[in-house]
Amino acid sequence: MTVDIICRAITSGNAIKFRSEKIINGKTIGILDDPISIDLENVINNDKKYGLLIPKNGKSFGYFIVNKDKEITHKQARKGVYNALFRWWLELKFEFHRAKTLEEADLKFYFRTEEEDEILNSSTLAYMFYPLGSKNNGICVINMRFWWTLSGQGVDLHLQDPVNYPNPTGKTQGSSWDLDQVLGHEIGHGVFGLPHYIGMMASNYGEMEEYLTLEDILRGGAKVGRKNMLQRTYNKLNLRLYIRSDKE
Repeated sequence: MTVDIICRAITSGNAIKFRSEKIINGKTIGILDDPISIDLENVINNDKKYGLLIPKNGKSFGYFIVNKDKEITHKQARKGVYNALFRWWLELKFEFHRAKTLEEADLKFYFRTEEEDEILNSSTLAYMFYPLGSKNNGICVINMRFWWTLSGQGVDLHLQDPVNYPNPTGKTQGSSWDLDQVLGHEIGHGVFGLPHYIGMMASNYGEMEEYLTLEDILRGGAKVGRKNMLQRTYNKLNLRLYIRSDKE
């Protein structure tokens, strides 16, 4: 019997909480407590329990987007996944590329409905498996119930509910969810095996940073090493990420 651990992104209204759960056959059997230590050295030591995903070719993680949701194009979905991975690439010794087939992919992103996936429910935005060595390594599932964008900005309710809002108003009334920000957090679990703490890996969306903090970098770097990049190159790439992350 294999016990998996997932991070579940849970929404209530406009808020998000992230919760790590122990799973058997799609059923939650327990909740993983977040580290309570404020000592980063203890947190890094605790991180060792939760694995590290290793790319099949030993060098670079292939990612593959299996399908897409109706409101987001495949190009936008690719951009969201790319931006999420790029957050980690910018700081750590971590390489990635777009896989040509599902079979060669290390990271697999599925858009699914609750009818298709027994782990999803009406309050789950997305989830990803920790890299503990099971067949589910590298799998991330995104709930098609929710409206995904690259900016997380509001959208015209005519697009979301044309029956009750038959005419476009030009106003941003409905909520959307920031795909690359949510996936950036989930990748911290699914690739680097980092439980919740602070920074991008905070369990509360209101406290979560959109980009890696020093704590995230030190924790990920303890597993794969940190990049040594010229400051001007880093600044240029960081600005590129900042612009791309909120551009549809």
